Amino acid sequence: MRTKGRPVSTPEPTGSTQVAPSATTDAPAGPPTSGPRKSLWFLRVVALLHTASIVLQPVFAGRYLTGDVDAIAVHEVNAHTVSLLSWIQIIAALLYAWRGRARYWPLWFTLALAFAEQVQTGFGYARAVDFHLPLGVTLITLQVLFTIWVWRGSARRGRPHAKGGRS
Repeated sequence: MRTKGRPVSTPEPTGSTQVAPSATTDAPAGPPTSGPRKSLWFLRVVALLHTASIVLQPVFAGRYLTGDVDAIAVHEVNAHTVSLLSWIQIIAALLYAWRGRARYWPLWFTLALAFAEQVQTGFGYARAVDFHLPLGVTLITLQVLFTIWVWRGSARRGRPHAKGGRS
């Protein structure tokens, strides 16, 4: 039945029930599928551990320079820990980029950082303090900045798709 071009609603029969749509029934189930999730958390945890370890390096070196000769052994062990964590961070960055479908630059950054840390260890064993100290400061700064970025919202975004490419 129509009145002036509009449909007229008829009353529902008394025994029927009508369910109104609600926000809970219309919402999609589960978290959104775009962007990294688990791989980002793995990268965050590893980056945080790596940062903690690398920040402790000058503390142990400072103890050695103030006369605690045994602190150099702790500095050396922690250097190996930093190195191990850099390799784990490479794996985390690879998973972040590949499985998380995120950007690739954290992987390349982490690879370069791991290489520089190996050079840093070599400078330390060679007692090349003129190179060891400034490179150490640079590595700490870069790792701290990377860790800050990993915890920011922009790290959650997935890799942008190229126009005309596969989606």
